[in-house]
Amino acid sequence: MKTLLLILGYLTAVSISVDPCVNHELLDQPWRSVKCLNQNCSADWQCDNGLVAGWYRFNGPGGSIIPETVVPINHCSTHASGWLNGSHPTPGDGEVTRRVCFHWSGNTCHWTQEIKIKRCSDYFVYYLSMAPACNLAYCTGVNGKEFKLVIKLMGDFDLASIQKIILELKLSLRNRFPDLDLHLSVGDD
Repeated sequence: MKTLLLILGYLTAVSISVDPCVNHELLDQPWRSVKCLNQNCSADWQCDNGLVAGWYRFNGPGGSIIPETVVPINHCSTHASGWLNGSHPTPGDGEVTRRVCFHWSGNTCHWTQEIKIKRCSDYFVYYLSMAPACNLAYCTGVNGKEFKLVIKLMGDFDLASIQKIILELKLSLRNRFPDLDLHLSVGDD
């Protein structure tokens, strides 16, 4: 007599989020910064022609967004610097398609690459694919506008104490705002 064993089980659906705000890779190389001229931030010229297509978030000391203005050649530790020819999406835009231009040989858009961008809570994610040639790389800058904060102190104050406060403020904000630069200016305005 043969026995047939029937096993009943439950299939559970594994929920994998396809939201790029949740599922993305991190690019945190300091050499991507627009402030990196030539090879000052890297031993070699950098190239994104081996970048695997996918969603990425920039989150390093070099900045968190692709700049919306032309980046000069030989910046970001690469020859042809990649910049966003367009604007970043607003929260209501959802996922948008934009074009990255690579500046080379007197042409601010010598090579181009189509990308996707999505705004997440307080950061952006980018669907990037490999650069069209080498040495081309996606550059990063700071997220936000430049501003000036003026604090006017009335009466007598201890300059050394104020300098210490400025230093502590710089140190506490450096991880969130890597390009923040605070200066103390004393005058009779």
